[in-house]
Amino acid sequence: MPGPGPRPRRPHPCHRERKGKTVSEEQPTPEEIPVKERAEALRLAALASHGYLAPDGEVLDSKIEDVIFDCAVKAVVSKTAERKTITVRRTALTRTVVPNMPGPGEYDEVDDPEAAALAWDLIHTDVWRMCDVNPNGRIQSRLNGEHALVLCRTKATGEKGVEGIYVTRDWACLKADFVAPDQRRVELAINRQAANAEMVAERLPEHGKKVRRELTGATKTALSTGVARVDRMIGPGDDKDDE
Repeated sequence: MPGPGPRPRRPHPCHRERKGKTVSEEQPTPEEIPVKERAEALRLAALASHGYLAPDGEVLDSKIEDVIFDCAVKAVVSKTAERKTITVRRTALTRTVVPNMPGPGEYDEVDDPEAAALAWDLIHTDVWRMCDVNPNGRIQSRLNGEHALVLCRTKATGEKGVEGIYVTRDWACLKADFVAPDQRRVELAINRQAANAEMVAERLPEHGKKVRRELTGATKTALSTGVARVDRMIGPGDDKDDE
């Protein structure tokens, strides 16, 4: 008499049937989901609740940009002393974009403080990126024409370590917060190249004159090219410095 057939395999406790398909694992608990994923879900939820998310999930950057622009264009500073009171601080700017989203000082009030803090930081960074002061910056590029203003970032907010934005036509403001930062970056770049050239000249004296030539030549060429671009924007007879 033939023996009994093979015993049927019992399903693993972690397997379960759902709509005719076997799911190999239970749904992870929130704690098992990486914080970046939880934060991204909160970020999208915040954007959606404020009207910045299209039905297909695309972030409507243009709507965010409109809110930032409306805020920035009203923050007109006419002299450096006004920066502390008129400058829109970074946190305040982000709160203007997503006023109902938990921000700094409010994370303990939500179920997932760690993810909430990261979600805020993600939007906070995106908002600040739109305030790039270079000519192709999203807000900066809109301040031409009828506005004729320049967007500036500043640390002169009256709060240590806190940055903000304002717009201006004032030369003292431009010199302090628009021109000077670029000058510092140029100086750092030249000093870095000079230090490298100095090292080469010390170790390989036979190449000392060559590295000096490269340092001075590149610097002079970059400077003359940059000045020529500015000269094209200055009309005839207007090249006298008013200072």
